[in-house]
Amino acid sequence: MKNFKKNLCINPAIWLLLVCLLACNRADKKSSLEKDSVAGDMAVPNRIGGAETYETKLDEAAADHLKHITQLLLMAYHLLAPHKDKSRAETSPALQQLLKINRISFKRIEAYAAAKRVILPSVLLDEQQISLDSLKSLSTANGLKRRLNLLKINGTTLLKRLQMAADNRKQDFKTLMNEEFTDQQEKNRMINSL
Repeated sequence: MKNFKKNLCINPAIWLLLVCLLACNRADKKSSLEKDSVAGDMAVPNRIGGAETYETKLDEAAADHLKHITQLLLMAYHLLAPHKDKSRAETSPALQQLLKINRISFKRIEAYAAAKRVILPSVLLDEQQISLDSLKSLSTANGLKRRLNLLKINGTTLLKRLQMAADNRKQDFKTLMNEEFTDQQEKNRMINSL
């Protein structure tokens, strides 16, 4: 009988402790998911499970597509960057047009991402940077051939990514991806003509 009374006293204490822990855990989750109280006009970092997340107005798949497309556009920009510094007289009209279209595409995606509060990458991936660094050791003629080859590969990959992104259910995102797809096809034709 004494054992039963002892267990009865211990059990409510354990139950009370468990209830308190669950309540604290739920309060933490709720507070970490709250939106910014300043009109919700900026991406707000939340701590969930030790990692920062940002609230956006776009679904996760579309945001991932935007990030990958931005990476590919950055790579194209860096592949064209040595030609950007040359004077207009030295640069072919096709290359000038290619630079212009690339700049417009990048600005359009950047503006859309800002409107949807998606944080885009601003630096190249390690493997992209290694690929660019390997071009520095090549002679001018070989470097140009390699750059054009990398631009073709990058353009093909970008077309595939834009095609996958165009299947999203959000109409404004789908429209943007279709516009980018058309521009990328034009860029690929120009690259093939160089």
